[in-house]
Amino acid sequence: MFLANAVQPFLSRKREDRRAALATNVRWPSSIHRTSLILYNRRCNATANITFPSVLSAARRVRARQRRSLRGHMASARARLGSFPSLKYMRQDQRPPRVVLTQFSFGHGGTGRVALHLANGLSQQADVHLIVTMRGGVGQQALESVDVHKVNVHYLLQRKPVSRVLGQIIAVPALTRKLRALHPDVVVAAGLNSALATAFAFHWAFGRRKGLYIKVTNPLIRPHDGGLAIAIRKFAYSRVFSLASGVLALSDAECRVLRTLFPTLADRFSTVANPYVTPKMFAVNTAHPARAGPPLAIAIGRLQHQKRFDLLLRAWKLVSCPGARLCIIGEGPDRAALQALVAELGLGNRVQMPGYSPNVSSWLARADAFVLSSDFEGLPAVVLEAMAFNCPVVSTDCFPAARELVGNAEQCHVVPRGDIGMLAARIDDVLGERFRPTRLRQIAEGYSVAAGVKSHCMALDLATCVSDRLPY
Repeated sequence: MFLANAVQPFLSRKREDRRAALATNVRWPSSIHRTSLILYNRRCNATANITFPSVLSAARRVRARQRRSLRGHMASARARLGSFPSLKYMRQDQRPPRVVLTQFSFGHGGTGRVALHLANGLSQQADVHLIVTMRGGVGQQALESVDVHKVNVHYLLQRKPVSRVLGQIIAVPALTRKLRALHPDVVVAAGLNSALATAFAFHWAFGRRKGLYIKVTNPLIRPHDGGLAIAIRKFAYSRVFSLASGVLALSDAECRVLRTLFPTLADRFSTVANPYVTPKMFAVNTAHPARAGPPLAIAIGRLQHQKRFDLLLRAWKLVSCPGARLCIIGEGPDRAALQALVAELGLGNRVQMPGYSPNVSSWLARADAFVLSSDFEGLPAVVLEAMAFNCPVVSTDCFPAARELVGNAEQCHVVPRGDIGMLAARIDDVLGERFRPTRLRQIAEGYSVAAGVKSHCMALDLATCVSDRLPY
């Protein structure tokens, strides 16, 4: 019965039936590979001499012709389309590369502001889509700065999840569907808070395809992590980084740390300049010949344990500069505890906590010092923003590039984490200076929006990604 069903199509008088049968990928039993049969078809009143090796050879020839025909069609299509020029010289009838940026939400931190600067900058030469996992957040109004005519914003969740981790897990299927619908050339996870969900969604949508980039915006290993936490983080991020075409660090020092942690993936790490400083910040005149009024030190960040504002308040108790005031700008879950600490230390007349401010430029323009007391950071945007206003920085050694970026800068200092006495002494040194520094802005210029967008274009290879793809 098997043989009768297998050879029946070859006895048909219809030419197309015979061709379809030959094109069928039939796996013949090894016992009949050399069998020759003479079969009689009563309906056609014909006799056929079928040799199975010849049937298999004919099928292979048909499939080979089909493959050659397909390659010919592809070659002719490329010839008609012509070679794609670089992005800079692209014609109007060619679609620019499609870039997707993923962001969990817009909160207090600088990651959201950087994602917006990057989206606006890339939109000048690419089709940019910004995918936000959760709608809302205190920084949601910052989305008004997005050019809606050039940047498409998509939301995955309309309600706030119980936790950030749960929100990322819930969002993975929706993100996978969205990526399949957009079919982007490049996908960038704008921060570690969206890296895991973005990597898995990209892999499920496209498999092991090039085009995924992960930005490391915070240290993977935190100062207080135990052995189990370190092992879990290294395992999880080694899987994520292995799926990416590139992993973008924010400084050379951080890039060296990552290569040490993941030596087998060392070739995937590179450094980019983040677009922190806007043209409006550079437009402010910072040429103040001398300081007037009582000295003002400011700290900016979310009121949570990572920022160690409790340590800053205890150090401020030791600051001896006459009339000096401290202003902590931000909002968060530790507000009540910090206010209680202010009262306990008797600093009610020397410390202000006005809450979250979407525009910190006005504060930085008149501050005499900016203080960063965190336990860990990636590359803090607010440090570069302060330098753009020639505002001296006093920072703990909380990010890999702290000493090379801040330690060697004019009137800036880096102190060990947790050293309250040293922090207070360096704040006194800065507030005691009569003249404002003049060369800090030159450091910040390397992190302007224009410089950051150019750095990302080079790291993401946007100028050449068009030449490797065909329109669909």
